[in-house]
Amino acid sequence: MLSTTTSLDREEIPEYNLTIVAADKNNSFYKDIAVMLVVVLDTNDHAPRFTQIFFTEITEDSPPLLSIPFDIAMGTEVVLAGGNASDFFVINMDDGRLMLNRTLRQSLNSLLMLVVTAKDQGFPPLSSQAVVQFEVTGENQFSPQFSETYVTFSVPEDLPVGSVIGKVQAEDRDDGVNGVLSYSITSGNKYSPFSLGQRSGLIILVERLDYEKQGVYRIQITAKDGGWISKTGTVIMTVNVSDVNDNPPVFTSRWTGFVVDEQSGEIYITADLRKQGYSHATLRILAKNRGVITG
Repeated sequence: MLSTTTSLDREEIPEYNLTIVAADKNNSFYKDIAVMLVVVLDTNDHAPRFTQIFFTEITEDSPPLLSIPFDIAMGTEVVLAGGNASDFFVINMDDGRLMLNRTLRQSLNSLLMLVVTAKDQGFPPLSSQAVVQFEVTGENQFSPQFSETYVTFSVPEDLPVGSVIGKVQAEDRDDGVNGVLSYSITSGNKYSPFSLGQRSGLIILVERLDYEKQGVYRIQITAKDGGWISKTGTVIMTVNVSDVNDNPPVFTSRWTGFVVDEQSGEIYITADLRKQGYSHATLRILAKNRGVITG
């Protein structure tokens, strides 16, 4: 008699190849060998399983073609078991998708809960359930708007890193998540030394400025709302960097020599100074002057 010593699982091992030896108890020389194939038959021991709990936002004007797929095995029947008294939703029998059947404008509740049942075709059939929650929001009618199309900030080049340069702020007349805004820099920030608070709209200096390298920055900032189909608004920000007297004038040549006739009354010397931003400099003779030369 052949019996099992542990439980079998077709999903792990579908069949076994056994070699059976029959031998004489008194004389092992007399024996025979048989090969047996044991096929494990499948039983319906695994119920269909939903891989996640569904919660999503949906607008009252969402189109009927909106659908949500369920990640379950092929051949599984999906049905609505509760929460659909107003017939807002329907199950597509071809692919098991949950679909919006009609507009939600007539819904009296801002939160809808559906009970969805998945049933397999085994014998006996097994099933499982999942709860799908929808938060019904108003239509996203309005785009975020800034009070101005262009904003300008002026800062000195020695402004400490971490300083707040300014703030941008937009408004959205929608309610709920449709009116919640987030900000981002969408162009002009490839080499700029600024960061933007996603929720606050604060512009913060994150790298040192240098007027001699770049004196003006132009950046586009976008405000986006939280609607199912989001809307945006933009503003162009200009940051003017003002020069600070942080570099002393430097002669291109340390020593300058000349010959002057004793009858000359004045001596003119032209020298290049490596300093931008200032057109005048005062020169003084600091040594080896006996009072006959002034400058």
